[in-house]
Amino acid sequence: MAMGQNISPGVYTRIIDLSEYLADIPGTIGFLPILSKRGPDNKLMFVTSKEQFINTYGEPNILDYGKYYSQGPYVAYQHLGVSSHLYVLRALPNDATYAHIMIGMQIVDEAINYEFSSSSGNINQNVLKMQPIYFDGQEHDDASGDPFTAPTVNLVQDLETRFSLPQEPLDYMYPAVTGGTGVPDGWLLYLRAIGRGDSYNDFSIRLSAHSNNELFGVYILDIFETQSDGDSIVVESFNVSIDPDMVDDTGESLFIEDVVNKFSSYLRCAVNPAALDRLFMPQSPGGESYMMAFYKNDPTLPEDISEVYTVLDGNGQATDLGYKATVIEIARLDYDYTVSVLDEALDDLTTARALPTSTSSEIIVRNTAVAAAIEDVSAARLMVSEARLNLEDAYLLDIFDIGDAIPATAAVDPWPLTEGSEGSLVYENQSSGKTSVDTEVATQTLVEAYLGLLQKPDAPVPSSGIPKKLFVDEVYDLDWIYFSLVYDAGYVDDVKQAAKTLVDVYRRDCMLISDCGDNVDYDDVNTYVGGDPDAPTGISWNSRYAARYEPYSRVYDVFTGRDLWLSPVYHMAQIIPLNDRLYELWYAPAGFNRATLSAVKELRWSAKLGERDQLYLKQVNPIVHFPEGYTVWGQLTTQKRPTSLQDLNVMRLVLYIKRALEQYCKYFIFEFNDNVTHDQIKSGIIPFLDRIKARRGLVDFSVDVGADEYEFKNKICHVNVILQPMKIIEKIELNLFVK
Repeated sequence: MAMGQNISPGVYTRIIDLSEYLADIPGTIGFLPILSKRGPDNKLMFVTSKEQFINTYGEPNILDYGKYYSQGPYVAYQHLGVSSHLYVLRALPNDATYAHIMIGMQIVDEAINYEFSSSSGNINQNVLKMQPIYFDGQEHDDASGDPFTAPTVNLVQDLETRFSLPQEPLDYMYPAVTGGTGVPDGWLLYLRAIGRGDSYNDFSIRLSAHSNNELFGVYILDIFETQSDGDSIVVESFNVSIDPDMVDDTGESLFIEDVVNKFSSYLRCAVNPAALDRLFMPQSPGGESYMMAFYKNDPTLPEDISEVYTVLDGNGQATDLGYKATVIEIARLDYDYTVSVLDEALDDLTTARALPTSTSSEIIVRNTAVAAAIEDVSAARLMVSEARLNLEDAYLLDIFDIGDAIPATAAVDPWPLTEGSEGSLVYENQSSGKTSVDTEVATQTLVEAYLGLLQKPDAPVPSSGIPKKLFVDEVYDLDWIYFSLVYDAGYVDDVKQAAKTLVDVYRRDCMLISDCGDNVDYDDVNTYVGGDPDAPTGISWNSRYAARYEPYSRVYDVFTGRDLWLSPVYHMAQIIPLNDRLYELWYAPAGFNRATLSAVKELRWSAKLGERDQLYLKQVNPIVHFPEGYTVWGQLTTQKRPTSLQDLNVMRLVLYIKRALEQYCKYFIFEFNDNVTHDQIKSGIIPFLDRIKARRGLVDFSVDVGADEYEFKNKICHVNVILQPMKIIEKIELNLFVK
């Protein structure tokens, strides 16, 4: 009897799913490493639209890194104009740095002055202040005036490690900088740009108390960006809190780390949990927290908050004042005193005006007294005005006020993010004084991007506290990351070779779309691809996973307002996705019907008939200027051996089928290796291939699924699929018979 079989009378139901089918997969997903001024760097990002690309990485600009390193964003923009599937990897060298600001908690010995009361003086108090600091390798003064050296950082690990430092030095790389004088674990939080680079130095932040006093503990975080005209405008503004438990009316977290990391397009934030404990929790049994010491008996607190911070003596008097209450009390006493002085001056003025004026001498005495009284009233009014401002400022005091970046100005200036750089990628040209790209570093960085060797800048710090290197090797992940097209955006030869290695060696499930460099005629191309025996250093490819195009063309760039000479890959990044959208991916992306280019103003050179024959033999696909227009006139891969896989459309069809069948067949792993399973596999594959055949992708096919004796013993099931792809027309023999 079967285990779990019910034997008592009843109706027992099972739902058996017989609707299994082999699903389609996306066929036009691109991958492209780029150099750009903005965006998450050394991180593989999936971009779905031109708008998202511009918002994340900025507008393409050929002037950023020059012709051979700046075409990536243009190619990406072209692809996204048709397809909504593109993996983008902004590449930077390891020594690039983040624009950032660190906020540390400092204990400051502050003198609270009372200047207008009957006896001037001051009261000294230790008060917690927020101190912005930058890690720039330079010596700084902390809030107490003591110097310390802030080490440079170029990885998120370096910033996060500050949060976990012991009070003694961990090693020579990470000195024990706590961020605060007299405050262990004094680094409270950092705000950094979403990616590294000097363009993020244009951002600044202002953290200020909310104007609604009832929202105690809620702050306004304004993020500014400096525009080309020098003005700074608010690009983002958020309600935030340092309290991890604070929520808004909808229950959404207001914790600054949650808000910034979820909603900001420009910044990322991390808060030191140990610093929060120092801030909110008593520092000793029976002691008080830094928050209590600041807000104790603060008359401005909302009623539901004041109970926590109110300390009264036996008579119900608030005699034990915190910092803010002390400042308010002194400011109030000063204000009351100046008002009393003004009242006395006004009384004196009234008395002076009432003096007799019967004789000339009495008039002189009266006028002198009135003038003196008016002068006293004016001085008293000035004192009242200043005391009122001091009292208003006292009521606005907040523990998270990080002050004014430029105290000399009248406005409250935001604190800038600084120290962002692209590292060794760029340098200052001594002859011109302009910033130039280091071609060796740019080449190496892009090579590492294609080969999965870029180091991640935002790897988490392990529990050991010792930073660990992690790399952007997702480009090798065949299970999670799938793309069918890899673009070479006019890059230099070493980068092209790295891109070919990715598709030809490591992945073998995608096609590389590349070019032959910027050549002025056929002879240059012949030399480049190794066809010239006098130039044995030519780059000769023999790969079914790559296709090369020629030549460069002149197009108008809407972003810089000028004409540019761009790689033919720029056009293929639009032609291939458009071919897939309007037709099928097994249609040839060439010819007058599907590959005529409207954006071309001029070709660097246009191959004549004899040159086209030679390019065909060298498997280079030309863009040709015909009377009908500029047209892609070839679709060969670089495979030398003459087979069906020399055709780009056939190769893409085979890779598409390969991926779809792999995804389908994996669901039969660990199933029984018998005819039932074999028939199930076959029943899913045949309808899928029939549909491709009906859509003109295949002439015919056959499927054999099974296991011979040897395979059965070794737990193997073979799935043999024979494909006969549809061929394209490359030559039309037009015969005219005249009788």
